[in-house]
Amino acid sequence: MTALPRPEVAVAGALLHAEPQEAVRAFRRITAGDFTSAPLCAAVRAAHRVLMSGDRIEPMTLGQQAQDRGLIR
Repeated sequence: MTALPRPEVAVAGALLHAEPQEAVRAFRRITAGDFTSAPLCAAVRAAHRVLMSGDRIEPMTLGQQAQDRGLIR
């Protein structure tokens, strides 16, 4: 049974899918050291881990892949 994500992480994951430009802005803030958006930080880091694993993943399944691998709870 897959654990459901925390509500704020689930919202962040949905935002990453719905607003890709916001995801880009969040990633730039995170890499610049601005960690003011905790839900987006969690979602972007999870997405980054999935991407860095080397798998080819369709963008719309990225959040699901992260959740399936336990990177988003």
